[in-house]
Amino acid sequence: MNFLDHENPKNRKFVIDKIFHPLDVHFDTNSLSAWLSYYYSVHVKGAPEKTESAKKNDLSKFVHFFQSEVGHDLVDNWTPAVSKQFQKNLCKTISDKTGKPYKATSINRT
Repeated sequence: MNFLDHENPKNRKFVIDKIFHPLDVHFDTNSLSAWLSYYYSVHVKGAPEKTESAKKNDLSKFVHFFQSEVGHDLVDNWTPAVSKQFQKNLCKTISDKTGKPYKATSINRT
């Protein structure tokens, strides 16, 4: 899974150096997308298929929301207010799967 916008030069690719040290992470620490990709690879990948898919979709929605609302990918601008606005936005969003607004359980999961 890769949330990085390859057209944005500020979003450099990152790698996890597993040879020298398992926690030696090299990526653009200013990029929210890079942090979320790292989170996904460490904490989500390998979970049950439906869990992994749901979390992948949640993270993808948030990255798209953040970039469209904030206008860039700098992690320093991720505030509690941005997260709350994302949740409010989800309340108004119609699910592609059901054709109905998202339920509170889905919104609070994010």
